[in-house]
Amino acid sequence: MKKKSIYKQILKYNVTDVFDVVTNNRETGWRSDLEKTEIISEKKFREVFKNGNVTEFYVTN
Repeated sequence: MKKKSIYKQILKYNVTDVFDVVTNNRETGWRSDLEKTEIISEKKFREVFKNGNVTEFYVTN
């Protein structure tokens, strides 16, 4: 069964800067929890965690 999560947070930063950081899946060295990031397409990527869990992301806006 797939689970869907929606996380909302108000940040006091420029929306473009936040979006660029969140969707930058090429620079993930600071993420000690990740095994790897797989880029599926321009709008879809997958994070594979060291514990075996996988999260898929779809960029919609």
